[in-house]
Amino acid sequence: MFEAKRIGIILMGIMGMTVLLLPVACNERSAEVVEVDFSSPGGLPDDSGSDDTLAVLRVAIAPVISPRESFSYYHELFDYMGSRLNMKIEFRQRPSYEEVNEMLERNQIDLAFICTGAYIEGSAGMDLLVGPLFKGNPFYQAYVITSLQSEITQFEEFQGKRFVYTDPMSFTGKLYPEKRIRDLGADPNRFFASVQYTHGHDVSIQMVSRNLVEGASVSGLIYHYLQATNPAMIQNVRIIERSDRFGVPPIVTSLMLSPETFRRIQDLFLEMHLDPVGREILDKLIIDRFSMVSDTLYNSAREIREIAWH
Repeated sequence: MFEAKRIGIILMGIMGMTVLLLPVACNERSAEVVEVDFSSPGGLPDDSGSDDTLAVLRVAIAPVISPRESFSYYHELFDYMGSRLNMKIEFRQRPSYEEVNEMLERNQIDLAFICTGAYIEGSAGMDLLVGPLFKGNPFYQAYVITSLQSEITQFEEFQGKRFVYTDPMSFTGKLYPEKRIRDLGADPNRFFASVQYTHGHDVSIQMVSRNLVEGASVSGLIYHYLQATNPAMIQNVRIIERSDRFGVPPIVTSLMLSPETFRRIQDLFLEMHLDPVGREILDKLIIDRFSMVSDTLYNSAREIREIAWH
């Protein structure tokens, strides 16, 4: 399927490579690309020991969690990828989901770890590689949270209160709560007293925990990751609602990635759980294993998006 999707853009890419030199459209929080070379131990650049002959794999992550947590979360995985693929992994980060999608569309990155909302928004400009399995299935949920001190027990009680979203494209952190507001027959633009974007589910959780806002909707995957690795972050948080299950945040590639490289990377992820080193990394990430996923897995999320937007 990924080969067919490339047909429409390869000629355009050859004739219009100068487009890649143009700056990416950014919002007011935009920053320069952060690049980290993961070909050296610990994910830290080491020019003295680097091999300039290695092929480069440009990797980005959507800011599901804050930059410091992102580095901690992913650096062992990137080390592993570089070692097993014999490639130089360059980590490139942007502060919004939209900008990561744009980097994929412009072929400025080869591979990206993105959220479900970013995928359903930009699926035409990327190829599905794999998705993680949690507790044996490729699904996750939105968790609507408040603090232990709050008297809020159901979603409608957030009306007139302070709330935080994660990112304009976030499925669990924006589209789901907007859908819930539509369920109530209300206008998402008028429902809350105030709304902020945190650009990280962990940041949203901290703001609720510290009573800086009354509520948030966050990724259940990130909630459980913090519960296992840093339980203090959620000890003052109470879940008042869990959504239905939706397709997991996938790993995707640029449409311009060669079929051979696509298959090599896909095989690495699909076989990672069989390797003792890979298994240890997956356990730290609280992932059972990676699996092939179909675009149809995200149809229910697309339905939620339509409700939220109308």
